[in-house]
Amino acid sequence: MGIKLTFQEIHDKIFESTFRGYDQNQVNEFLDIIIKDYDLYNQIIRTLQEKIMQLQKSENHSMNTQEDILRRIRELETFAWGSPKA
Repeated sequence: MGIKLTFQEIHDKIFESTFRGYDQNQVNEFLDIIIKDYDLYNQIIRTLQEKIMQLQKSENHSMNTQEDILRRIRELETFAWGSPKA
């Protein structure tokens, strides 16, 4: 599954006119709305992808901090009681 059209491809699409075809102005106005939506969706996706990366980095930092705390607790247990608690 993936994105089949970019906003530029929508913008550049040319429809042939026929005798009983659609009103060209209405089609163009509607496509302009779609193009703006596509652009907005792309911006939202980029923002969310950046947020995901930030959260993943934060999660990695938190995991490292937790591991460091557990290591220190084991070292203190060894120092205080001679062996770590299981």
